[in-house]
Amino acid sequence: MYMTTYGPESGVPLLFLHGGTGTGESHWKRQIKPFSEAGYRLYIPDLPGHGESVLDDPETYNRQVLIDAVVELLEAKGPMVCVGFSMGGHTLLGMLQDERTHPLVLGLVLIGVSIDDNAALQKWRKHFHPDSFARANPLFVRGMSRRHFPQGGPDAWRDVLIRDSAGSLEVKVDLEPISRLKVPTMVMRGDRDRAVDRTHHTALREMWTHADVCVIPAGGHDVQMLRSDLFNAILMDFLERNDKHFVPNWELTEDFEPALG
Repeated sequence: MYMTTYGPESGVPLLFLHGGTGTGESHWKRQIKPFSEAGYRLYIPDLPGHGESVLDDPETYNRQVLIDAVVELLEAKGPMVCVGFSMGGHTLLGMLQDERTHPLVLGLVLIGVSIDDNAALQKWRKHFHPDSFARANPLFVRGMSRRHFPQGGPDAWRDVLIRDSAGSLEVKVDLEPISRLKVPTMVMRGDRDRAVDRTHHTALREMWTHADVCVIPAGGHDVQMLRSDLFNAILMDFLERNDKHFVPNWELTEDFEPALG
């Protein structure tokens, strides 16, 4: 799996997982400078089937392919604070259904995620038919064509779009094993995010009573891009407050309270 890294090797490791139709650098470009300069070690991969990470077999593309790649990365590099946007967050939730992966996660930040299929997500996917998307977003498509060229040429972006919007990437998860993850956690969404059902975020908050919940004002789905200054400040605050807890196999005590400012 192709990956770029930034920041000092001694820094707290942050894994940034991009969303559907994107790449690591395209979805996290506004986080690279502030967090690497703050001393964090950034790992930013292209998930399989995106950007420079070419699929071995496009016919077998599913969530498990993404999960396997992320687990392999974490096992090779060591536990990290995992930050997942949309599809990247769904990959993390899917991974965490297997409790054997819990020691690989030092902290967890989820942005714009679902825990089951829902009407909002289905409606969102309809925006990504290649022909209509190209007519509505010609400049954006030009960038997608360049970013996903390694997948098979200038029109490979169409295959990426179809794969990510066809519903083949399962989002439904079993919350019971996930609930036993015991690390600093934050669940975030934009207040105008049309791709999520806000009751799913309520369910995650009720499951993880220790978790921070953040709703970004005037924020759509990709808040880390379009509301980057506010997003970066909130994520930096989360990391600084919980720095002492980012250790392998950290367990909550009965009297645990979220780290407050």
